[in-house]
Amino acid sequence: QQQRQQQQQQRQSSSSSRRGGPSPSGRTSSGAPSRHGPPGGIDPKHLGLPVVLVPRVTQGALAYDNSRRLFAEGRYVHLAEAAPEGSSSYELEVCPQGRAPLLFRVVSEIRADDERYWHRLAAVVVLGKKWQLSRYRWSDPVQLFQKALGVYFRYNDEASAELVKQWDVKTMVLGRQHRTNDAVVRSEFWEEVVRFLAQRKPRLLAFAERAAEKKRSSGGGGGGGTGTGTTSPGTAVGLVAS
Repeated sequence: QQQRQQQQQQRQSSSSSRRGGPSPSGRTSSGAPSRHGPPGGIDPKHLGLPVVLVPRVTQGALAYDNSRRLFAEGRYVHLAEAAPEGSSSYELEVCPQGRAPLLFRVVSEIRADDERYWHRLAAVVVLGKKWQLSRYRWSDPVQLFQKALGVYFRYNDEASAELVKQWDVKTMVLGRQHRTNDAVVRSEFWEEVVRFLAQRKPRLLAFAERAAEKKRSSGGGGGGGTGTGTTSPGTAVGLVAS
């Protein structure tokens, strides 16, 4: 019986070798990388803080320089009145309703060849201008909004840009004069981002939760459950480069 089991194992091993099937290490029996990638289908170099891309422009309802107050505190400041951000990125802890805290990185730009950040893209704030997408890794709006959540911010007394009406994006409406709706807009924004990640990039969402937990345990987290921003440009709380 033992001899029959050994013969069966040899036949299975031979069959797997002929098919070039993947081994538990994520490589085929010949040593070549499996087309399925590492276990779980995730390349470790693509793991890190989820990225929210907000272009640095001087017009529109929301741009990089006035994003932090809205995203972190639910308080909107007009772009003309906002102090310029001193760096091109910042970390932000948010606490969506019913979830553990999450850590994100908000950036003003991503180089076209920056594989790491493009694969971690969670959301992009769109301006309704075609030139904006032309500079991105995925310039086709259909492809881009499959990879990341598209969000368009406008004022309550203006119509959406014509291009936005053709795109699969979420529209967020801010009051031009009154600030009573700011906190609601902030909550809706992060709920949409989390929903997108849960459906499309769940492991990235899980990483954001672990990063926030580790940052809090090391004494660097925010309080109050409303989300706080930090500007530390180093590593993502010891997990992976942010």
